[in-house]
Amino acid sequence: MLPQLLFDIAKCKNFLSLILVTQNNHPCNKIVDFQRANGSVNLIDFQLPEPWSGDIINAPILFISSNPGFSDLELYPTLKWPDPMIADFFMNRFKDRGIKYSWVYNSTILLKNGKRGKSVHYWTSVKNRATELLGRTAIPGADYCNTELVHCKSSGEIGVRDALPECTNRFLDGSMVTGLSGAKIIIGIGDFVRKYFNNSNSCFGIPIIYLPHPAAGKPKTLKNNYGEDEIRNLRETLLKEKKRNLKIPYSDIKLPSDEEVKAFIESQILALQNSNL
Repeated sequence: MLPQLLFDIAKCKNFLSLILVTQNNHPCNKIVDFQRANGSVNLIDFQLPEPWSGDIINAPILFISSNPGFSDLELYPTLKWPDPMIADFFMNRFKDRGIKYSWVYNSTILLKNGKRGKSVHYWTSVKNRATELLGRTAIPGADYCNTELVHCKSSGEIGVRDALPECTNRFLDGSMVTGLSGAKIIIGIGDFVRKYFNNSNSCFGIPIIYLPHPAAGKPKTLKNNYGEDEIRNLRETLLKEKKRNLKIPYSDIKLPSDEEVKAFIESQILALQNSNL
């Protein structure tokens, strides 16, 4: 069974409303309108808001950044996708189904033409940070999960500041971190996140540390930003059991099988190829 929150975010009522009609006075209008200005003029072609990437319920490390980046080349969920496939994309985004059928393979995205894009620098960097913290090679999606303060996609954080209060009030404060995430440690990525949490060392009772964004041109490793004792304490925190009392609503939707995912990917690539003929 899947958390209802995944669909509440992916099919956010604000997003669904704003792709229909531009509302200049709405805090989310600018970030949703980003896609309209970058080619998504058909309602069913808008890329959905991104809830998270990975097993948010069980992953012991949660990375939080500002908002997900946009690429119109990626094979990414839209309103055309069935709910089980939308859920699989976000819950199993890093699952290894081989180079042909993984949503993400070695930090490369699956493109609409079935090929692989370039390695995503952000994903490579956060994997390295999780590896550094764990003291072994981190498994994306299992050892750590990625999420954002604002879930709609854009480039250069366009629209993030306007949408921040609305998005965090609805989906972060009290619903995601305390109600759903199994994180023992949160790692805030970038100055935007650090400022949002006011440089606090705790987020809803969970220890939080901050690292520069991979694109910031600053030293980004743990040892460059924290002392040996601090890193040792973080590692000890990861070894502790976390008391959890989850009371979250679940949907009645189940994840598809690997074979169903592979068949869906094939059908999507074929349909997109035919539409370009």
